[in-house]
Amino acid sequence: MAMKMRQYIAITDHILWDIITNGNQTTTDPASPSVSAPKTSLAANARRNNEKALNILLSAIPDRHLLSFHDAVDARSLWKAIKARFGGNEASKKMQKNLLKQQFETFTIGSREELDSAYERFQHIL
Repeated sequence: MAMKMRQYIAITDHILWDIITNGNQTTTDPASPSVSAPKTSLAANARRNNEKALNILLSAIPDRHLLSFHDAVDARSLWKAIKARFGGNEASKKMQKNLLKQQFETFTIGSREELDSAYERFQHIL
């Protein structure tokens, strides 16, 4: 799930993805014509971008998991919490990999099973 969220946000709005990964830094874009913008407008713009990124991330979380992310104050901390919750640690990833290897090695097609359903099961393992 975290991978799909990352892909969607990075494609849709790259600036928001930078805010999620690097935090809410108020840097000026060298390509921007108004380099001498007042600090208050930069801070307001950064706050708006952070809120937008936070709302995009929150809308992607399934409702049953939303309460576990109530303490996130900005998009970066929410993204770290999502990665920790749904990404798993190295031991769980290794266990998942071993389970998939076992399913792949023991994959068989039953005599009454249709080829389409067997193909779908095989694709799910891959």
